[in-house]
Amino acid sequence: NVQPNPGVCSDTLAKGGVLGHRKPVPVRQRKYEVIAIEGIHGRQDNGNAWRGSIRVLVCRGIAFLVVVILAMWAVPVASTVWLSGLEREVEEVLEPARRTAEDLARVHARQMLYFQEWLLTGDFLAERQYRDLLRDEAEIAADLKARLESPDVALSALNLPVVNAAIEWQLHHVGAFSDRGRPAFVDGPALEADQLLFERLLNADAALVDALTRRAQAARDRAVTARDWTLLVSLGLVALGLVGAATVAGLARRLRTLVRDVRHRHRETL
Repeated sequence: NVQPNPGVCSDTLAKGGVLGHRKPVPVRQRKYEVIAIEGIHGRQDNGNAWRGSIRVLVCRGIAFLVVVILAMWAVPVASTVWLSGLEREVEEVLEPARRTAEDLARVHARQMLYFQEWLLTGDFLAERQYRDLLRDEAEIAADLKARLESPDVALSALNLPVVNAAIEWQLHHVGAFSDRGRPAFVDGPALEADQLLFERLLNADAALVDALTRRAQAARDRAVTARDWTLLVSLGLVALGLVGAATVAGLARRLRTLVRDVRHRHRETL
């Protein structure tokens, strides 16, 4: 049997303790320790709250950057598609239609020339040239009608005044193409009426060419405006992207600093 050491027991009892037990902590000291621990946990809770807020901001910033990047891709694509439609409308429909309308106006002028030659001379060659021009007019008018009925422009009614004026003017010539009809046409009021009908036809031709020219120019102006706006919007999106990237980088750097500070404080309290 091992006997206890009287010196150790006496020293332990003299210090007010029991062998194997800690000395009781005073109440005030325990209170201070509780307050210190609560303060540490409070700082940790505040750090966690800050970290959560910054993480939310970082996630929102990343989502904003994604939206900006998608917009930077979508805006030029949509603008290119729209501009290609405008260019197709001008190059494949309006400009060819305008040139065709000018050709039609020249055919009408030549018809008037050969018809007056027939009235003055009775030359059958002039009459043949006039009738050949009627066939040319029918082909050009059909081409113009097909171009104006294109789904890109839908201007099928734009040439109706020309068609009506041309038919009325040419019907007025039916009685003149005969040996008896020609002198009566020249000496009677039909010649003056023919001049008025021809002027009406020329005005309709000029109005059609002018309308197609204005329509083509308007499409070109819209294309120029669209290019300018596309450039401005693209520059704005680039600026937003740079600002968003800088903001997200700053928040991420702040988040790393906060995490590092919280970990450092946590290590100091251990």
